[in-house]
Amino acid sequence: MRWLFYACLPLAAFCLRTSPPIHWVIVSLAAVVVLVMVMPQVRLPTLYAFAGGFAAAGLVRIAAIRLMLARGVWGAVAILCLATTFTVYPTAYTIPALLLLAGSFLIIACGNSLYGILQQPASMVLGEMAYGLYLLHSVVLFVTYGLLLGESAATFSPVEHWAIVLCQVPALILMCFATFRLVEKPGMNAVPCWHARLIARGAHAGVRSVPSDHQ
Repeated sequence: MRWLFYACLPLAAFCLRTSPPIHWVIVSLAAVVVLVMVMPQVRLPTLYAFAGGFAAAGLVRIAAIRLMLARGVWGAVAILCLATTFTVYPTAYTIPALLLLAGSFLIIACGNSLYGILQQPASMVLGEMAYGLYLLHSVVLFVTYGLLLGESAATFSPVEHWAIVLCQVPALILMCFATFRLVEKPGMNAVPCWHARLIARGAHAGVRSVPSDHQ
């Protein structure tokens, strides 16, 4: 599923009119088609979820929508959408659930803090670690269920499964905090420096090539 997301990015950029190179758009479209054909777990609801994210990325660029959805009353709408999804639908991969999730995502993307909840220090730290949570949670689940518990996990009740998952949360948070501080954050901090170096190197190379152009 992760590869499908990456394959969609140039195509999504084209849909958002950011003018990526056309050959990358073609490669992106071909990759999406191939992945959908060879990945049996990919279904239309999954593609609809990606489409909802792409639509939100486009709508958030419209100032009128962004200003309207940042208002407090829309925070209640977003919370209601999330609560309805979690309590009413057994899975997120249904059209109504995806529409509710996409709506709440759009409201949050427009800057709505849900009455300050998303501005709390704990929320901001978890937000910084979000990509690590996305990458590492499957590793933690695989190690726990695939290597440690094995076939015995099939005999657990739903309550026992949720108890095991809740016990994994502290370890997962600590892992993500460590990877963010030791890997992601240093990498992000290094970007401006390396970007300036590349720009300077490109400018220097351009200056050096000028005399040869006049010869």
